[in-house]
Amino acid sequence: MVSNKTTSQHTVQDNVSDKHRRLIFNNDEDNCVIVEGSEKREESMFRAQYDLAHDIFRELSADKSKDLRKTNNIIAFCGDRGSGKTSCMESFRQQLKPDQDANCLFLETIDPSFFDDSNNILGLVLGQMYNVLVKDERKRDRPYRSDKDDFAREQLLEEFNTAMRYMKHLAKASNREKFYDALEELDALAAGLQLRETLRHLFESYLAYLGKKLLVITIDDLDLNIRGAYVMSEFIRKYLTDEQCLILLSVKVDQLVEAIKINLRQEQHISDEESYRMAVKYVVKLIPAGNRVNMPELENYCDNALEYRKGGQTNEYRSVKEAITRIIFWKTGYLFYNSKGRSSLIVPRNLRSLRQLLHLLAAMEDHDKQNSTAHHANQQLFKNYFFRTWTQQLNQEYQERIDKILANDNNLHFNKTVVAQLSTLPEFDKMKKFEKLFDSSNYAYNISLGDVMNL
Repeated sequence: MVSNKTTSQHTVQDNVSDKHRRLIFNNDEDNCVIVEGSEKREESMFRAQYDLAHDIFRELSADKSKDLRKTNNIIAFCGDRGSGKTSCMESFRQQLKPDQDANCLFLETIDPSFFDDSNNILGLVLGQMYNVLVKDERKRDRPYRSDKDDFAREQLLEEFNTAMRYMKHLAKASNREKFYDALEELDALAAGLQLRETLRHLFESYLAYLGKKLLVITIDDLDLNIRGAYVMSEFIRKYLTDEQCLILLSVKVDQLVEAIKINLRQEQHISDEESYRMAVKYVVKLIPAGNRVNMPELENYCDNALEYRKGGQTNEYRSVKEAITRIIFWKTGYLFYNSKGRSSLIVPRNLRSLRQLLHLLAAMEDHDKQNSTAHHANQQLFKNYFFRTWTQQLNQEYQERIDKILANDNNLHFNKTVVAQLSTLPEFDKMKKFEKLFDSSNYAYNISLGDVMNL
């Protein structure tokens, strides 16, 4: 991205304190889930999150914690989109496996975005459990297999069959099979309670058969499926909050609250305010604060050293915020500034956006005074990012103002267009000194860049 000569004066010393732990980015990993094994834990920017998750796991997985898992058995990795919660959760899961393989059975990570009216989280969990059982059966298919094994297997398969039968009864009326007699219909009405008890026995028998103590279920982005988030949460609360299970999930809490609020409002016909209060209480009960692992925000790592690797070259920077403003200048000539105690607003607010901006800048040619064509191409690329991508973090009201400014294709009227949009901000409502400048009858050529900067 920059020459070694330029970066040599900014060599970063190794320092494993939280404040100075360096971020290490690879150019080809900007859109990937990054899984860090135990060997990278100490130097990771997520070390505090891993430590907290391990503490919660030890508390929940202890034999004496069975009663606790009956009411809450979730470790939630919480953060906004792009904050690294999936990478953190998958890394923690990977770090757990070598130590816990003897005691825990880890199911594959579940993606809720594929759920619909016909496929729910419980069905997918049971499907994964059955697949693990089939694979184990192939290993056990030996001449010296005992009658006791065969009996346990048949009993287990019967419990799977019973659980699936009760699950069908929980489906919407339009999706249920027709009942042939009244007794079968009564059995369907009691399906919820029966299913919970059946699953408890199934989990217990299943783990005993496979020689494990705890079933670890991993769910990525619980809130991503807005329509199904409440239903999935209810299935977790009713049927997967079990002493034999432990759940790892990633979630954006605010969006989960919003999804549940929408569902409650529609089902119970209550006000926005009341549905919001109920949704907050629901989420607090489902995911208590003590079980949440919150992802770091920009303020937690903007002063950390950054190491950026591309091909065979490694570039080092004193801090994340310095790296962004410096590289933008080296590539485009545009100046952004970090003030004391605060990073420039051009520095992305989450890890995914940070990786993507660095990837964009890394793809640009270094500034060369003899190559104005490449320089202008860099500027155009950055302006497209700035106007179309960076602005997406703003709320809708500000995005609409920016769209109106960008829609202006007359350079002569540009300053007036900007002033017109700034004049609608509430900050200027009681400021009389700008009245003349805000007068819509002003000629466009009378409004200068200085007027805009003054505002």
